[in-house]
Amino acid sequence: MTERAGGAGGGRDAWSGSRQGEGRLLQRLEAVLQRFPLVVKPTDETPRCPKHGVVMKLNHGKDGSTWYSHKTADGWCKGR
Repeated sequence: MTERAGGAGGGRDAWSGSRQGEGRLLQRLEAVLQRFPLVVKPTDETPRCPKHGVVMKLNHGKDGSTWYSHKTADGWCKGR
C-alpha cells in the first residue's frame, strides 16, 4: 500500500474515513460546477463555422484557391 502524508497509517485512516462521505461530496461538487460553468475557448487558430460551431477544414482548389468548409447532413457548408 502506498503511504500518504501523515506518516505510517495516519494518512490511510483519514483517507478511508473520507470515502464514507464521498457521495455527498460529489453531489455538492456537481452543484457548484453547475453554478459556475466552464467557458472553453479554442486555444488554436483553427477556424470554426459561425453557423454550426464546428471546426472548418482547409480545402485547396486546382487553380490555387483555398477555402474552409465542413460536411453537414445536407451537404457541404462554407460558414455562410
